[in-house]
Amino acid sequence: MPVKGALIDPFLPPGETLRQVESDGYGDGLHYGCTLFVDDVGPLLVRGQWREEGFTVEDAAEERLVHSPDMVADGRYAVWRSGAAVVVPCRNEQRGAALYSIALRTSGPEEGEVEEYKGAMVELLGAYSEAFVATLPCEGK
Repeated sequence: MPVKGALIDPFLPPGETLRQVESDGYGDGLHYGCTLFVDDVGPLLVRGQWREEGFTVEDAAEERLVHSPDMVADGRYAVWRSGAAVVVPCRNEQRGAALYSIALRTSGPEEGEVEEYKGAMVELLGAYSEAFVATLPCEGK
């Protein structure tokens, strides 16, 4: 997805080789995944999934066993120490979906950098979700 490299930099450790692995369409095409590897270590993972009406960003956090995420941007994003989630409208009758969820998982921040790290995750997830949803077959767009 076309997002500025500066948005990804806080989540990638130093290394020699950057590799991206996508998994599109597993789970009958209901899921999407992308992992960035630096020297074969996967510090950044993104998962997307079609959702039924009523699924919330809190539900997306619960699926990752996060029971009390911070809710930011008027509740649009759930964010926790090593991840963040957003749920966006994207109706697709063929998939039986009204929404699409995107969750980001990272290796987590260094001690003392948690709040800055969370802010960086939300900034990346915002740009990524906007770019990614533009590629989805949402009805009425």
